[in-house]
Order: sequence, then C-alpha cells, then structure tokens
Amino acid sequence: MAEHLLEYFRDENPGVFRSHPLQVIRATTLAHAGNPFTDSNDRPGAERVVYYNDPRGGADQNETRLVLRMVQHSGGAWDRGAAMSDDSGDTEGRLLGANGRMNTTHGAPTSTLKGVLFSDYYDLLQNRIQDARKVGNQQDGDRYWVIVEGAVQLLAGTDTLDVNEVVIAANDAEGGMAEAPVAYNGNAATDQQHTMVSVIGICLEDAAHDAFAYCLVDLRTKGFKFVL
Repeated sequence: MAEHLLEYFRDENPGVFRSHPLQVIRATTLAHAGNPFTDSNDRPGAERVVYYNDPRGGADQNETRLVLRMVQHSGGAWDRGAAMSDDSGDTEGRLLGANGRMNTTHGAPTSTLKGVLFSDYYDLLQNRIQDARKVGNQQDGDRYWVIVEGAVQLLAGTDTLDVNEVVIAANDAEGGMAEAPVAYNGNAATDQQHTMVSVIGICLEDAAHDAFAYCLVDLRTKGFKFVL
C-alpha cells in the first residue's frame, strides 16, 4: 500500500537511530541548544533498513523490507496542502530530486534522484506514537527519510507504468512521477546505455496516469551521490 502508518515499522538494527522512519527532524530542533539528535546517527546520507508489516493487509499481507536514506531538505518551503507541483501537494509515491524538489525530467539519470518520498511525515513530540502530527510543510534544513530500495508504490506519469517493464522518471507538470521507458532525449526506449543510467526499478503491475503501481525500486546502488 502507498500509505505507511507509524506503528507498523521495525528496525533491522533497533536502537541505532533516534528518529522514526516517518519523522521530520526540524531544522529548528537541530539548531536548539537541547537538540536530542546531537551525536546521533540521524544524519544526511545515513542508510537504514526497516521492515513494514501492516495487518490491514489481511491474510495476503507480506512484510516489506525497505532501505531508507536520510536527506536534508534543500528545495525551499513545501506546502503539502496545495495543488501538486514541483514543491507542493501530496508526496505519495513521488521522486525527490537532487535539488530537493519534485521536478524530475523524462528519463532523468539516477544520479540526480535522492529517493522515493513517503505519503506522510510527522512531527513527533513525546515518543514514536503519542502526539504525532502530520507535517503540512517541509523547510530547508529539515531532515527526513526517503526510500532507496524495496517494494513501494510509485505515481504513474503520462506514459504510464507497465507490468514487467523497467521504470524511469517521468516528465509531468506535477513533478516526481515515474513511467515505463519511451523514446526520450533523442534515444529509443531500447537504447541500452541510455536506459541503464535512468532505470530506477522494475514495475510489478500496470497503472494508468495519476494512479499507483507497486515497483521494486533500487536507487541505493546507483542513485544520488552525496558530495563528501
């Protein structure tokens, strides 16, 4: 399912990270004298393996393994309650670009993609469940987790997502969508070299434009490179 809920995550290595996978660590918190994340492993570029097991799936549910990477927001203020655009609207199943925005281009190289965004992020005040509030905006300097490997639903672009096809970034006005390869940048969809630098995963089901399809995403091995 595209939506992930707070209570159904578990860490492969519990106790390593102080944040919840859906938590936004605010820039204001990081700047505060009492910052609880001082000397923690919750830093940009950190990778984290989690498992998600939602009992709402019934008898056919499967536990899903996800590899996450922490990013630091740099795309300007986002308004999640506004209409979908490069820096607003629902983040469900959308791709985050290297510039901190959801403005992927058609067949964008994987080196320009940070990961897949969760549908909801939270401010957590007391613990991982109590007083959780959905984040309505993200600001520069905020830190949060994106998905770089695993089964997750992606939002289909104009050229759709097709089962058993490889997946690339789409070029839609809303931004951050994905689709099966078509001819782009003067290259045929079967152009092996060009496709390989743009493939972000494999699609497991069909999806029409603006719909969601489960895909096996792998941006961990050939995705965005953090500058050290």
